[in-house]
Amino acid sequence: MALTIAWFWNVATREFRLLPLPYSIFPPYFSSFWHVFGFGLDILTNNYKFILIRSFWDEQMNNPYPFYVVALYTLEVMRPLGFWKNQDLLCESNTSLLVLYKRDTNEPTNLGIHGGDTYGGLSVFSYKESLVSVKGPNED
Repeated sequence: MALTIAWFWNVATREFRLLPLPYSIFPPYFSSFWHVFGFGLDILTNNYKFILIRSFWDEQMNNPYPFYVVALYTLEVMRPLGFWKNQDLLCESNTSLLVLYKRDTNEPTNLGIHGGDTYGGLSVFSYKESLVSVKGPNED
């Protein structure tokens, strides 16, 4: 049975995401033989990781191919902070970086701003331009 699509499903939040499968360069007589999935927390980076290991069957030789394809996915936890242009989402990563999550590409972009040593150190405030002076009464 060939693995052609993989979904990651969080049962607790009822959210799911399509995982891009790694592109394998194998001849047409190779077929997917078995797959192993793993999930866990990387305590060094505080990120969740999902691993996929695939083996293949050589139909010409009628035996397993001696190499594997391994894909490692990082499931970075992000805290939403607010919306940006085009309804893109500003988030704080689990490493306290300000990240712009673009809705059209589903890709995060690191904005290069670090919020400190602890998660939850970033905030986003809306500023609306106005004609109110910021100078005090005794300033020119």
